Amino acid sequence: MEVILNTCHVKGCSELAARYLCKRHLRNAKVGLVRLKPEWGVVLNPPCSVEGCVARSFSRKTLFCHIHQQIAKSGRSFDSVRGKLRNGEVRPDCSSEGCRGGAHVKGMCKEHYSQSRYERVNKNECLSRGCFKRVVSGRCHEHERQFVLHGFTWVGDHPTERINAIRDSKKPVCGVAWCDVKSTSVVSGLCFKHNSDRRVKGCSAEFYINLMAATECAICASTKRLVTDHDHSCHPENVVKMCENCIRGRICSDCNTAIGLLGESPGRAVKLAEFMSNFATHKATLG
Repeated sequence: MEVILNTCHVKGCSELAARYLCKRHLRNAKVGLVRLKPEWGVVLNPPCSVEGCVARSFSRKTLFCHIHQQIAKSGRSFDSVRGKLRNGEVRPDCSSEGCRGGAHVKGMCKEHYSQSRYERVNKNECLSRGCFKRVVSGRCHEHERQFVLHGFTWVGDHPTERINAIRDSKKPVCGVAWCDVKSTSVVSGLCFKHNSDRRVKGCSAEFYINLMAATECAICASTKRLVTDHDHSCHPENVVKMCENCIRGRICSDCNTAIGLLGESPGRAVKLAEFMSNFATHKATLG
């Protein structure tokens, strides 16, 4: 026998149907969920056998609607259906004092039932002072995050100054021996001032720390205004530029000026020393 397949006659459905309705809409039509037309020839299922239920039975084999069929399978009584109201019945008031809402679960409205369930699970208050949120144990989510990040909790304005003070206390001191400023560079271990000076001099952090360890002039042992002396011929295109190969050491500003006036010539410096030494000898011989 040849079977001609048509599309379902329900508006918006494009499923294949043997006659007028697809399998899903045919099942719904038998229980009264689809508006039928006489030419479709669909026979409705008998009503549910439970007293007071106006729904159609789920199938012709069982005389129960879908809800009562599930209750019958579980072995419960038909009166145990929560929230099911018969035709014309009014939902009772919530058992909470002063609430006029309808009872949905355990004699309470949805809001009061959720609140009672929240209080049963979360019996304790947050450990942070001034926070009254209910938790299972310990702190609430917000204060637990604060404690992990900063080591303390707060309620209200953000304690920016205290957080900055704690962060500064955890930072190491500058790597230069005589500098007590907090380090700002994790790589070099120097404060902002000395790290900037190190970058200008073009040397590594270890070389710079050893260079700055000198506390007196390498020539005259003076401690007044020490500067970094370097060889200007190393970078003729930029005499101010420095590197580890051209830095001589730390000397006072007077000795640095003298080297510059001598044109950085070791020969002129030796002759100047001999000149001064000869004059001192001659002066001593004169008595």
